[in-house]
Amino acid sequence: MTLLMKPATPPASPPDPQVRDAAAPASASAQHHRAWLCALLAGYFAANLAGRWLRWSLYAGHGAYGWEAPSRATSILQTLMVCLPAAFWAYLVYVAAKRFPHVLRGGVLLTLAFLTLVAIEVDLSWYQMSHRHVGWADIELLLTEEWTPHFLKNHLGIRESDTSRTLYLFGVHAIALGGIGLLAAFASKKQWLARRPGQRRLGRGIGIALAAAVIIDSFLVASLTAGAHDTRNQWRALERANLLRIPWFDGIWTRFSALTADLNAANAAFVKSETPVPARPQPPNPAASARRIESIILVTAESLNVNQIDRDCMPFLHEFAKGGLQLTHHYSAGNCTHYGLLGLIYGEPVTFYRGRETDRPKGSAYIDRLTGAGFESRFIGADVTNHRHTAEYMANFTHPPTIAEDWEILEHANRVLEGPGKQFVMLFYNDTHYPYPHPDEYDAFQPEVPADFDYGAWNLREHKPGIINRYKNCALEFDAWLKRLVANLDLERTLLIITGDHGQEFFERGRLGHSSSLSEPQIRVPFVMVGPGVAPRTIEQVTSHNDVMPSLMDLLGVSMDDSPYGMSFFRSWPIRSATVAYNNHTNPVKRWAVVTEDAKCVLEGTDPADLRIARLADWADETVGFRAQPGRWTQNFGQAKRFMAFAGKR
Repeated sequence: MTLLMKPATPPASPPDPQVRDAAAPASASAQHHRAWLCALLAGYFAANLAGRWLRWSLYAGHGAYGWEAPSRATSILQTLMVCLPAAFWAYLVYVAAKRFPHVLRGGVLLTLAFLTLVAIEVDLSWYQMSHRHVGWADIELLLTEEWTPHFLKNHLGIRESDTSRTLYLFGVHAIALGGIGLLAAFASKKQWLARRPGQRRLGRGIGIALAAAVIIDSFLVASLTAGAHDTRNQWRALERANLLRIPWFDGIWTRFSALTADLNAANAAFVKSETPVPARPQPPNPAASARRIESIILVTAESLNVNQIDRDCMPFLHEFAKGGLQLTHHYSAGNCTHYGLLGLIYGEPVTFYRGRETDRPKGSAYIDRLTGAGFESRFIGADVTNHRHTAEYMANFTHPPTIAEDWEILEHANRVLEGPGKQFVMLFYNDTHYPYPHPDEYDAFQPEVPADFDYGAWNLREHKPGIINRYKNCALEFDAWLKRLVANLDLERTLLIITGDHGQEFFERGRLGHSSSLSEPQIRVPFVMVGPGVAPRTIEQVTSHNDVMPSLMDLLGVSMDDSPYGMSFFRSWPIRSATVAYNNHTNPVKRWAVVTEDAKCVLEGTDPADLRIARLADWADETVGFRAQPGRWTQNFGQAKRFMAFAGKR
């Protein structure tokens, strides 16, 4: 029996008190260091939020943005609202660092903080102008675009001063974070605010209080911004601008708002609305003078704002336009260059655009008709044909693109027009694009912001007059360019069209630039047509870039058998409309605006043949309720259904 028994297990040795006592302080010291680190980081992020990134809209935006100056108590509450997310995220990071101490060490936390600051600086520089945060489509573009110096200069307007400023900010953040790391280490070594009995319960209480404050803040903001436009309400502006804000609860409150109920009613009526029977007015008989058209010059200029292009900055165009067709409510096919240009030559909404990936032949049927009528076709201008694969959608032009600077364009155009044969020439003028460069000789409008002005500044709105004056000086140069172009044209045999690729907003709706909204300033453009067969007149109805090519076919007496989408200027239509796409880079469009007489519905969805109403507005971009005026939207909904039916066939 004795042999079968297990040997007795020796009793475990008691832990060495010296080792135990050494480990406990080390762990407590590490936690103390992480706590200080997260607290200091929260303070640094909050200081940047209130003191830099949101400073203008938080403390100086009243009046300029349309809201009244808040009381002192309201201002304090808004400041706390701005800084609260920084404290909440810091607490979550601290909890995660306690749970994974070997992963989220001090150096890792500082590195993550630096990368977060870099992302916020880039995002809010864009947000200062656009009131739109960087999205997944922008990130995808960042990873796939060929970021050549030419692209940065000509398409994004990025200068050496922008790069220097960005690197300076990154350096400041790196130095500040280094100081925060040293201060946290010093505080933990000196045992400042070291753990005392009951501090664990206090920490949990702080976490619960922060979570409750986030929920209460979200409910408060939702109640104060119900139905408010983001630039007309300070609470909404601060909510939208704060990149650290947790958006989950905001969506919950919005779901039960009166605005959501009104949109649901609009969508229910939209589903029941009928697609109008396509009207096919008889085409006009082209005048004898129209048959003499030997050249068609289509001038598109970057970023033309209908409110700024006036007789003061473009005196030649103002007088020249009186001799032809002027369109007062003309819309681009999109709020970005590639949509605007392709919508012009395709004569239909840009549902066909798929970036590089598409099975559809990349060529406009109208260009084929022009070729059949004996016209050679070519593009001359800035290097936008390589922008978003635009050249691939112009593959049926009879000549490859000619890339030239603005004033060089005229030399190339003159050589083409002096040659034999009929010509369709698309010219693209670029220097009205941000950051609005111009020679010193075009400086009539003063004061203007300097050439190296920081368009990502927190107080950008404060410089509105100087920014507009710089843009007007660019327009003055463009006017001189047009005058030189027209001087070499025979308008008895040449049809000249002048328009913009898209609009440009100058804070009319709180933004600067384009590609960030479907607001009127970003999608509405000037339009002038002068030449044989074009009598001087003005059309005040809604017109679109999609209407230009059908109008040219009518002038030339060329029929289109495939029932084009656009509506010729030279026919009478029971209702005119414009369909405008929202920039989605090289991806298919997911947001559209359908514009009719003082009515604009914004549609969203991944399939253009199955869209949902996201917003109803008037031409001033003010939200319009559906249930108060359901009859107002009958024609607009009909045109939206017409667009969706067209998209379903493509």
